[in-house]
Amino acid sequence: MSAKRLTPRRHKPSFVRRVPRLQKLEGVRMIKLVVMIKRKPGMSKEEFHRYWNGPHADQVLGCADFKRHIRRYVQSHVVTQEGIKLPWGVSDHDGQAELWFDSVDAMNTAFNEPSFLATVHPDDATFIDMAGCQLMVVEEIPKVG
Repeated sequence: MSAKRLTPRRHKPSFVRRVPRLQKLEGVRMIKLVVMIKRKPGMSKEEFHRYWNGPHADQVLGCADFKRHIRRYVQSHVVTQEGIKLPWGVSDHDGQAELWFDSVDAMNTAFNEPSFLATVHPDDATFIDMAGCQLMVVEEIPKVG
């Protein structure tokens, strides 16, 4: 007869077992940079979204010194603001970039990499109204999902 286990087993959720990247991140508190972006004056919405999702994203992903510090990068493109019936004001930003880092230090290091400063950063002015951007550094506290 086997001895009864007195303490419950701690199982990882099935989605964590299936995704190796999540196994490495389990229990790690990351920070997220959220950047609310406005397109450059005179640029159409279509031109903005096409450039941001194409050439600019390619530059970000191709900058290995910058990319090695990022844990996740998501672009959220505004689809429509028409018909929204919520009790809050609707932002006039054209999109939102979200970048996850291990720490504020990792984020600062990433944005100060010489290759980022030489290639990706100057490209921002090609399609972004820098004065119209707003950013926050946040820590996610999931409540659903």
